Amino acid sequence: MPPANSTHHVRQHLRAARARFAGRPSNAQDTRAVYMEACAAIAAAFEPRGYKFSKSGPHFTAKSRDKQFTYRISFQSSHNNIPGQHIRLLVHTSISSPVVKKWETALWARHGRTYQGNGNIAGTQLGYLAEPGKRAWVAWELAHEHTRAAAIAEVTDRITRHALPWFAQCEDIPRLVGRIVETGVFPDCHVENFPAELLLCFASREQTARALAAYIKTLHPKARANLHKDFAAARDESPLKINHSGFFGCRIRYLLAEGIEFPKE
Repeated sequence: MPPANSTHHVRQHLRAARARFAGRPSNAQDTRAVYMEACAAIAAAFEPRGYKFSKSGPHFTAKSRDKQFTYRISFQSSHNNIPGQHIRLLVHTSISSPVVKKWETALWARHGRTYQGNGNIAGTQLGYLAEPGKRAWVAWELAHEHTRAAAIAEVTDRITRHALPWFAQCEDIPRLVGRIVETGVFPDCHVENFPAELLLCFASREQTARALAAYIKTLHPKARANLHKDFAAARDESPLKINHSGFFGCRIRYLLAEGIEFPKE
């Protein structure tokens, strides 16, 4: 995907503005209707697997066998869509857990704070779940009737081959935890993600500490130093900033609340 400030993006924005000013051609299909129909068609392919479609978002979800995780496929389009010319489709994947949400909420309550946890564990764009060497941000074009069915079929195929196996990791928690302990990150996220909440709910304290040490080894020295400072700031109850280490302040506080410290060199 071109960067937000690229010439391509600017030109697309201008074309969309001119199209809105001119009005929709009488023979062009409504962009939102096309987009929603495509989302519904993709979701319908997964109904036999227990996934349920919601127009809000839009997205479709399913629960793990033990009901401890929620798997979600979310759709996104663009405000630069042009009837008959451009209708963009993006697909995102995410995993959350009602167990983690309940744990987060209870943890904050123990510290006298009212906070409704979100239970989020991991998420990434569908294109980044492809085979190594082929991972990239991917968008599909839905504007043209003669290629739309092929785009829908490709998205459906990618979800089947890439997203469903990614979700399935949560069906074997001991194995998933073992992988995270070794690598320090949730598997196959293009943004390296240390799943502190998942580990604190489903792994031992010792495993969580080992996973944190493995994660820190993956960081650039500057990011590692910043993270060390963030741990110290959180421990001292100083204001905590979100920085490029990839950690949010509450995640560090979660670890400290459970006795997990920044590992010694």
